[in-house]
Amino acid sequence: MGGMNAGSLVLIERHPSPMKLDVMGVDEWPLHQSGSARFERSYQETETCYVVSGEAVVTPHGGGDPVCLQEGDLVSLLPGLTCTWELRGEFSMHHRAG
Repeated sequence: MGGMNAGSLVLIERHPSPMKLDVMGVDEWPLHQSGSARFERSYQETETCYVVSGEAVVTPHGGGDPVCLQEGDLVSLLPGLTCTWELRGEFSMHHRAG
């Protein structure tokens, strides 16, 4: 990771403008919906997510503080990130790779 700490592999923009979301085409991205769950993920390419509803905690492996994602967050998960997702109750997000 070239000195990059695991926490810097999760970038969050809280409540981006509706215009930005429209330009990005977020409403056209696939929608993921789930109840409470816990799972591991590794990212080989950037994945961008927009949290529609609910709350999740993403905990990077190998260091880095847990990151809380909540409704209205635009999140970039960068290549090299391996983490555990913990969905707290009903959770919904649009997402796309690349």
